Amino acid sequence: MEIVTAAWADEFFAKRLYSQKWIDAPEETRQSALAMSTSLIEAYFTFPSGTFTLNEETNLYDCDERIKKAICEEAIWCLKFDPTDCPEILTKGFVEADTAQYTSVKLDKDYTVPVICKAAIAYIGDLGELNDGIGRYKPRLITG
Repeated sequence: MEIVTAAWADEFFAKRLYSQKWIDAPEETRQSALAMSTSLIEAYFTFPSGTFTLNEETNLYDCDERIKKAICEEAIWCLKFDPTDCPEILTKGFVEADTAQYTSVKLDKDYTVPVICKAAIAYIGDLGELNDGIGRYKPRLITG
């Protein structure tokens, strides 16, 4: 289901701060990011019947502009992070390190990577219901 065109997304990002990841991405990567973000929004949200209507002239699905903005926010989130990837440092068993006398680093092995970014959730608001309640993917570490 195509909801947001690259041209619509380009216009959205032209007015948004911190859009460099989108601007620097090749056209093919932008298209992939829009497709992935649309799929993630479809997978993690339940929308009422009639939220999306096929426009016969454009062959695109029309919907509330907030959903289009959410898809764009999710697209740039996917360009910045792979929400399905486990941080490499966790696969190595990294737990804690003292980096200086007064600074230390601790990682939570139970941390889960947000799949759906907060901006997308905020844009969608009451238009749809987040299916799992938090929109997170918990990577499973395989040990031993």
